[in-house]
Amino acid sequence: MIRAATLCAALLMTAGACVASNAAGVRHGVEWFDGADATPLARDGVEQLLSRPWPDAIDVQGESADGERTPMALESCRDYLEIADLRPRPLAGGTTLMIFQARALDCQAMTLALAAQPAAISHLRTLAFDEGLPDRLPWQVAMITSGSEAEQIAAERPHATWRQALFGTLTEFSPCGTQCARYGDPAQEQAVSLVARGDFDGDGIEDMLLASSDTAKGGSYHAVRMFLLTRRQPRGKVELIRELAY
Repeated sequence: MIRAATLCAALLMTAGACVASNAAGVRHGVEWFDGADATPLARDGVEQLLSRPWPDAIDVQGESADGERTPMALESCRDYLEIADLRPRPLAGGTTLMIFQARALDCQAMTLALAAQPAAISHLRTLAFDEGLPDRLPWQVAMITSGSEAEQIAAERPHATWRQALFGTLTEFSPCGTQCARYGDPAQEQAVSLVARGDFDGDGIEDMLLASSDTAKGGSYHAVRMFLLTRRQPRGKVELIRELAY
């Protein structure tokens, strides 16, 4: 599974142990988590990750504004970011597509982390990756594969939580690291993991990048998504700032 292999080891919180802090002078630095139980990296570590070679190159094809298609091989995040505006897509599908999707989202997340600032306030440090997490995250995090279903939830239940958005019941939970957990039912599974923390929108409040690796059991569907989330009050709802698109 991708960040639970590219996500939980690739492309998305030392949660229950920390207390949200509003004390004067306290600053929460920008942190990047390169794996479920990895020691968080500071900004200079993220800069190095941009140039770190991928385990293997991915052959892609990008499309320019005039419609010209150009094949190329990408070997690192720097390679990807140089041509990201051409919307590159891998020439191969299947597993290669899933790996590329995860890597592309990771690369975009790195650029956001490099631009983020330390936060003066954090209400996220008490957010645990436990069985109650689906009750605290917004509905957009839920694995919803139907566009019409997502539109219906957005229109009728815009304040629903992840759990409330599902028609079925989440019956499975297992940790995959301190900052990672798996949730599922007999038909599907999500592995969600922390990718980065910091002030990404400039309001002084700590936000987080969360990745979700979605899998349909017994089927071929697999997707990787990444969300920028925030929590503006100590016991407030976690809110979606935006979902990253590759």
